[in-house]
Amino acid sequence: MTPTRDPEREKIRLEELKRKVHDEAYLAGAIQRIAQVMSAEIMEGYGAAYGGRKQGL
Repeated sequence: MTPTRDPEREKIRLEELKRKVHDEAYLAGAIQRIAQVMSAEIMEGYGAAYGGRKQGL
């Protein structure tokens, strides 16, 4: 199902995002969340548990 476009809602959302881009606290939080997600994905890729690599035989 494809959502219908609502130009007025898109305009409001765009204005909200423009304000957030200039908010240092918002950007710092967004960067922190991105770093946490990327770190978790990297650790999963290594099969890490408690910060260590999975031991293979």
